[in-house]
Amino acid sequence: LDPVIAKSCYSAGLTWPGVTVAEDRVALSILSSLPQVDPKRIGVCGLSLGGLRSVYLGGSTDGIACSATVGFMTTWNDFITSKAVDHTWMVYLPELPRQMDFPDILAMRAPAPSLVISSTADPLFSLSEVKRAETRLRASYHKAGADEAYAHSYYPGGHCFHREMQQEVLTHFSRYLYH
Repeated sequence: LDPVIAKSCYSAGLTWPGVTVAEDRVALSILSSLPQVDPKRIGVCGLSLGGLRSVYLGGSTDGIACSATVGFMTTWNDFITSKAVDHTWMVYLPELPRQMDFPDILAMRAPAPSLVISSTADPLFSLSEVKRAETRLRASYHKAGADEAYAHSYYPGGHCFHREMQQEVLTHFSRYLYH
């Protein structure tokens, strides 16, 4: 089924990340319009492919007040040199790697708060490239004068979102969304 979806998207001049970002932005617009929602206090969080979606949505709109990305922060170099085999075709946007890297996309949020959580033994990402992405994000937030608005945590283990990580995300959201 995946090849059929990919071929259909590409034939229509679309990409899967483009479709999901468009859908996420529509969902954000609907959520923001609800009378019981404060549109200045919306956060986004995702794990793995959801983490990628939080990067794309958070980086492409100012409607996200606070973001948390779990289990997805690296560089395109990581995919090129060693991890492409471990990831779905749904990650790729043609031409984007020539223009921006994953940390560059998330850095477009600066100075808005962002948390990234990575695992030190995640088989889907090379730890050296995750740390390279962290360095770029820290530099971007520093340049924006918002060092305190960016946090990157590491936990031992593989690709997961365990209770301690969840608590860190909730604390992050509480700090920035419930003031």
